[in-house]
Formats: sequence, structure tokens, C-alpha cells
Amino acid sequence: MNDLSRDDHMARFGRPLWLVYRKPDKIARAKIIGSRFGEPYHPEDRDHAFAILSVRVCLDLNLANPITLPVSHSAVNVHMQKLSHFDSATGVMFTRAPVEPILSKAAMQHLCADPQNWNRSIKTFTSELLDHGVVEKWSKGELFSRLLFTMAHDCVAGAETGMFNINGLLRALLSQCHHKVLERINREILGAPMNFVGFTATKTDLKHDDPNNKYLFAESFNRLCYTLLRRVMALQLAPQRATYDQLLPFSYGDPNEPFDEEQVGAILVQVKYKQRATSPAIVLGETFYPYDKPFPRAAKILLILFDFGASDSAVDVSYSKNENPRIWAIHARDMVRAPEDSQIAFEHDQDLLENVFRHDTFVPPRNDDGNEEDDGRLRAN
Repeated sequence: MNDLSRDDHMARFGRPLWLVYRKPDKIARAKIIGSRFGEPYHPEDRDHAFAILSVRVCLDLNLANPITLPVSHSAVNVHMQKLSHFDSATGVMFTRAPVEPILSKAAMQHLCADPQNWNRSIKTFTSELLDHGVVEKWSKGELFSRLLFTMAHDCVAGAETGMFNINGLLRALLSQCHHKVLERINREILGAPMNFVGFTATKTDLKHDDPNNKYLFAESFNRLCYTLLRRVMALQLAPQRATYDQLLPFSYGDPNEPFDEEQVGAILVQVKYKQRATSPAIVLGETFYPYDKPFPRAAKILLILFDFGASDSAVDVSYSKNENPRIWAIHARDMVRAPEDSQIAFEHDQDLLENVFRHDTFVPPRNDDGNEEDDGRLRAN
């Protein structure tokens, strides 16, 4: 399992170029910012910030906006973005972030090279990319959620790739006042190792009756987690899924033993933005017990429900009545608040995080009676 975070393993996924070099991460650090070896990353540079963040949190350009033309050209010509196709009539380059873990590692090393690089990158991201509509926004905080998990990763893992456990990730994600609640979660889950360095995304919804669909159902869940762990990636699903938006794989086997496909699980993340909070029971359509009940046996799934727009602020832990599979759940409400009340544990500038949050979410519409409209994502299919 530990071998999955080695450079020679990560270099197998992506361009054959990486396999030629003895230190592919060093080459990747230079190529992703389009510079010579040893030159620093400039977080105030729009093209640098887009190149670095796109391979970590999976950014897409808003090609309907003409201002993205120079950004897309620079991304493809200089910063290792992939070109899917080119419109010769308009000059638009249709690009996508490369799913190459060695580039994600290089981006991580640039972000962690200076304590201020994350803050400066977020500032450039909001002022130069989000403010001007350069980047596609996902639904109701999903981009913000990916950013939170990526920053939490760097808080616990630092500039080096390697295994880290779920407990460390959660403690980096939530402030210290909620760490006691986390101790109620099954220890096998808390101690489970993870290794993602970035997010990749599915562009279309995956349906059970689609003959081309291979993943996201019980019979192939283990294979999906296994594949993501091998590629050192987490997954962003297509927008408007009813049950979960993101999948972060983990293994509960011994990291020093050969990687076993059967000993895998996942953190499933559902993002909501409503003033009226929902619950894991509503999202998954089954009964959940509070954590003060007798502890069940181990589970392979941890659900994290972010209720970003809820009026109350709390973090609750529960587990499902159903044992097949057993699901533990963390329900975090109102994550973005003033610094003194924040549930986010990062030392990064809280105002910058709130700025990203405001760009990535919107106030839900209301009916004539003043109640929020159902967005069609509350109940499982």
C-alpha cells in the first residue's frame, strides 16, 4: 500500500514522459508552471494559480466567457493542460485538467513551499478567476468542499506524498472543539490510510441502466475505490446527485502489506446549501442512530454531510441501522463563520475562504410561503 505514493508508481499514470526521468516530480514542478528548473511558483500570477489549482481541485474553464481564451491558450501551450478539441472558427481551446498524480504532487509541493502560497493562490483564484467568471462553478459549494479537503490534506500531509489516516484529515478539517466528537467514530475507520493528492471528475451522471457504466454501484464499489487509490485521486461526481457528490477512497488494510482490493472503503461527501438543515437519514433514506448508542462493528463507508447554509452550527456523529453496509456519518452545519466561531481548523486567511464560499454558492430560491424549494437532491433514488 505504501508503494502507491512512490514517484515511480505515480509516474505510470499520465504521459510516458515521466517514466524517462529518475526524478519525475522535479521535472513536473518546472513544467506545470512553465519555468526553468528551480524557478519559484508565483501565486499572484493568474496562469500559475490556475495551473496549480486545476490539478488539485479539478477546475474547468468557462468557455462561454471570451476572457478565458488567453487563459486556455496559456494552459495548453505552457502549463500542461490537455487539449480535448479546438474550434478553428472561434479559436476556442477546449481543455481539461490532466489526471496525472505526478502533476498533482508537483502542484502540492509548490503550494507548500511557502507558508503564504495557499493564501496568495486563493486570493488570485477569487480575484482573477472567480470574480471574472473564468472558472466554471459547480453546484452549491462542491468546489468549496474540494478546496477544503485539499487544504486539509496539505495541513496533515505537508509537501510530501504518502499515507495519512482519516483521523488526521478530519482533525485538520474541523476545529479542535469538535475533535472529541470525532473520537466516537469507529477506530478502524479513523485509522484507515488515505493517499489522494487531488480530485478528478466525472462529466456526466452515471446511471445503473447505462451499459457503459462500470462504477458507483455495490458490485463495483470496491473496484472503484481500488482504482482511485492506485491513481492517488479522489473523485468529484457529476452535479445534482441525490446521495453524494464526492468520493474519497481509503484502505483499512495494513499499509505495509500488499494492496488488497477487498479492504477498501470511502468517504462519501454530500454538499448542501439551505437555511433549513437536512440530515444523513434524509439524504440516504434510512435510519441513523446517534453516537451514544452501542457501537456497531466496522464499516467501509463514512458519509460527511456539509450543510453550509444551515442557521445553526454543530457537528454531529451517527451511524446507520442497516448493517449492509454499515455507514458512519458526520453532519457538519454552517461551516463558514467568523474566525472566532469557525469550525474550519486551517490557519489560512478565513476572509479568503469566505470569499470563495460566496462565489461558489447561492441563496436557494423560496416559494411564495417563504419556504425553500426542494432542489431535488434530498432523497436517495
